[in-house]
Amino acid sequence: MVKIFHNSNHQISDIYKNCIVDGDIHIIKKTNSLDSIINYSKNIIKKHFTGFHDVQKAQEKINVTDYVEIIMKIKDDFTNSIKTDQMMSSMLQKLNLQNEDIFFDKPKIRVVTYNKYLESGAGYIFKPHRDSWYAGPKSQLNFWFPIFDIDLNSTFVIYPNYWQKNILNSSENFDYEMWKKKFRFTANKHIKTDTRNHPLPLEEVDKTQEFRVDCNAGDLVIFSGCHLHGSIPNASNKTRFSIDFRIISKDLHEQNIGINVDSKSTGSTISDFKNSLNLKNYSI
Repeated sequence: MVKIFHNSNHQISDIYKNCIVDGDIHIIKKTNSLDSIINYSKNIIKKHFTGFHDVQKAQEKINVTDYVEIIMKIKDDFTNSIKTDQMMSSMLQKLNLQNEDIFFDKPKIRVVTYNKYLESGAGYIFKPHRDSWYAGPKSQLNFWFPIFDIDLNSTFVIYPNYWQKNILNSSENFDYEMWKKKFRFTANKHIKTDTRNHPLPLEEVDKTQEFRVDCNAGDLVIFSGCHLHGSIPNASNKTRFSIDFRIISKDLHEQNIGINVDSKSTGSTISDFKNSLNLKNYSI
């Protein structure tokens, strides 16, 4: 049975294996380890939304095409910066995860608008999925945190009842190398609809036991990437800005530790991961 730990004070290195084997979920409240990267990301967001008093309500004063152009610049500025890599390494050090065994992928800023303003492409609302459907390693540990405060109407959701339960899905049609070639840099072209090859459930998801993550800026959510999880339509009146990234332990990955319930995707994201200590790419 999946255990959910609120206000967890566990060392992440101690809980890693339980998360990827047993499906444990941890919420670490008000950790100052995130302060620097949150402030850094806020500055990037505000820089590109110059002239907007409240960046979380900017959609009310700009057309969606121009909005997409701005958030694509924000995402690129954040994700593809050497400074971001360095800040990630520093943050992982504060979390006692900076060593030769721990690798991380490129952190991403997610933007979820409200009132159905933008639900595709750069503002895609992820349907229920496992990261393994997107060719993520089964030893992968996910980290998620909001940049600004959120509420239960604008958070994301995990479905712990599917931890070891199969759900019919389209992951067999997902190949990571093909995704990178065809879709990785096309998010800005999908505004009204999203025709990219996202792996999706092919049967109705039982949401009776869904876990809506209750957290605010400064809180950190940690869970296995093999959990079924996804975004929900933003029913608040503020855009949700959040950051997520993933780590792997090379030792656990090479021991083939983790659970693959129902993924049939091909390829692997493993080459996207960098070492937390020296920032060198994972070598297979």
